[in-house]
Amino acid sequence: MTDAPPVRRRILGAALRRFRAEAGCTVDDAARILDCRRSKISRIETGQRGIRGTDLRELLAEYGVDDPRRDALLSLARKPRQDGWWQSTSRVRGDAYPGFTELGGAGTTVGTYDAQLLPGLLQTRDYARAIAATSGPFVIVTFPGTPDLAVVCLEGHTGGICLDGEDEVARYTLAFEHLRATALPTVATVSLIKEIAADT
Repeated sequence: MTDAPPVRRRILGAALRRFRAEAGCTVDDAARILDCRRSKISRIETGQRGIRGTDLRELLAEYGVDDPRRDALLSLARKPRQDGWWQSTSRVRGDAYPGFTELGGAGTTVGTYDAQLLPGLLQTRDYARAIAATSGPFVIVTFPGTPDLAVVCLEGHTGGICLDGEDEVARYTLAFEHLRATALPTVATVSLIKEIAADT
């Protein structure tokens, strides 16, 4: 999986670093497990290089990672076998989306906030073109069985960034939960969208 997208590599690396520390292992211990140099482990944990599925399984087993987290990380590590819908619209999206859209496909939940814009997955091509220069929204992606392995994606005028630090993710998750608590219930939201759509 050496050609996995950088965002996926960063999430995998951060998770491996955390699981290694929780297991009480050092970088040298991890290098002994894979029979490799310690620099390889460092590059994997910082997302500078990918990791083969067999090596990932071996480290996760040695770290005592449970099945749901192991399966989620293995799923995240797999390179998609075919292009997704997002790859045919790259000229519309700009640079903020390539890593995020693949994360969304691997995620269990995708929570999005934008004060003035429709969420990206609900946008038409014309709407996306019209707002391409705007900024402000954030998206939180969580993964199957592992809500603690989340990533926050932020869009900006010149592209986007993804945050995977526990404190950063926790801050955005708390903000999102506050926003969700004040939002309309699902049925009322659907009714409002239909009403607005009928008026246009």
